[in-house]
Amino acid sequence: MALIGKSLPLKGKKILVTGGARRVGEAICRALASRGAEVIVHYHRSEPAARELAASLKKLGGRAETVQFDLADIAGMRETVSALLERHGSLDALVCNAAVFFPTPFFDVREQDWDTIVNTNLKGNFFLCQQIGAKMLADEKGDIVLITDVSGEFPWTGYLPYTVSKAGLNHLVKGLAKALAPHVRVNGIAPGTVLPPDGASLDELEGYRRRTLLGRIGEPEDVAQAVLFFLENARFVTGTVLPVDGGYRLKGV
Repeated sequence: MALIGKSLPLKGKKILVTGGARRVGEAICRALASRGAEVIVHYHRSEPAARELAASLKKLGGRAETVQFDLADIAGMRETVSALLERHGSLDALVCNAAVFFPTPFFDVREQDWDTIVNTNLKGNFFLCQQIGAKMLADEKGDIVLITDVSGEFPWTGYLPYTVSKAGLNHLVKGLAKALAPHVRVNGIAPGTVLPPDGASLDELEGYRRRTLLGRIGEPEDVAQAVLFFLENARFVTGTVLPVDGGYRLKGV
């Protein structure tokens, strides 16, 4: 469906979405484009998917481009983002969605595993927000949304480095909201199971469903709608992490 003729509350807004090529990131990019945003689709290794998404958004009447950098490579990221900011002049919003996720049973965790996950999910996001947040603060405008995880509050023993990184992001939301006030709003979204892990069995899927009050697994679009809420409607909200988990946190784990 073409974007022309629709309500476009984000028309002309330049928004960078990290990890935007696939899964939840793709849903966020599509939702933003449907509101008229100029979407910058970040990817690390998913170049074909990122370029295909950008092309499809353009066919719908939107504006989109791609950018590549590794969140764990701080120097390389800074160089790329500097060029991006110079080209665009400013960004109106940053959605930090990219993350590394793989099983890490506690007694099998290697230092390399820890560094891979924490350097990407937490360290990389910290320094990306530092660089873009400084420009937003100078421009006296901007929004940052961090995609955290329900596991940042309810840790999963088989994924501890990941859950620790997400707990750090929950804290970072509050710290950034203070550091970038009053001109930049910073909020977070903590999804529950919105996409089952690859290879999940029918029994596992049923377990995920039972652990929510709403009796279903979420969809990427549920997270995308929460992003739109922060960017379009929540003008007096900052430093908040919004659970998008179907009530998972209330049933216990």
